[in-house]
Amino acid sequence: MCISGKNKYTNLYNNFKKHIIIKNVDHFISVQQTSKIEPPPSSTIMASASDRQQQRKLLNKDFRKLSKDANGQLIINNNMVDNNDNNNTTTTTTTVTTNNNITDTLEKLTNSMCEAYKNYPLLCKRNERNNDAGDDTNLAPKQKKKRKRKNLKNHQIKKPWMKNNTIIEHDVCIRALAVAYHPPSKQIYYGMSGQSKNIKIHRSIWGKSLVKGRKRGTCAEFKVANQLLNDGKTLDDLIINVVDIMSGQPKPRCRNCLFVTKDSKCLSDNLIFDGNMKKVGI
Repeated sequence: MCISGKNKYTNLYNNFKKHIIIKNVDHFISVQQTSKIEPPPSSTIMASASDRQQQRKLLNKDFRKLSKDANGQLIINNNMVDNNDNNNTTTTTTTVTTNNNITDTLEKLTNSMCEAYKNYPLLCKRNERNNDAGDDTNLAPKQKKKRKRKNLKNHQIKKPWMKNNTIIEHDVCIRALAVAYHPPSKQIYYGMSGQSKNIKIHRSIWGKSLVKGRKRGTCAEFKVANQLLNDGKTLDDLIINVVDIMSGQPKPRCRNCLFVTKDSKCLSDNLIFDGNMKKVGI
């Protein structure tokens, strides 16, 4: 090929490159750099289940550290109170001081756990349960016709919050956090609401739910009580504090939790179980 012919094809190629229009391309591989693939921008990367699982592991690690530090500080404070008791201090004053230390420690630990939870953004969002199609109907997925089935089992019935077109006012996490202290064993227990797999439920609290549409084992208070009972302890001396994990505000116990923790002391509410074992609505 002569030099003029080569220049001719080179000019054609350069003109062709100028008139190429690239639309809706986040990233591409250049012609001169085929050995290296550029990753897509971070804004286009969707969070996967493994990312959430990794954040859950880090959160559990933070929770264990916070509870261990709070338990150690509480033991030191109680030892100081016991030493003062030996120095001619009345028993009533000692008991009040110990209870105040436990209350302050649980409230501070609860606030610290709520702040630690906010450091993991993937856990602070609720799962997408509605179609974000907006005004463009073309983006909405096609609804398949489903034939009606009779005599459905409980796990086959779609609850209102499980339907595709359910309207959700906000996407903020609505989990509850329960933090408790058992004075005889000097141990701190904690738990979060939500579904749990492979959980061993103690036989003393095993039974049907007292609230329609909610299983007994999903509450944070239930998980704390279950841990305590599986360790061979009783719920009589348990001191528990329950809050909303995002806002940190006290959260009242449901009927299931009132029944399970009826013999325990709760700092977040003063509700009393009425003894009615019939299932009622939320």
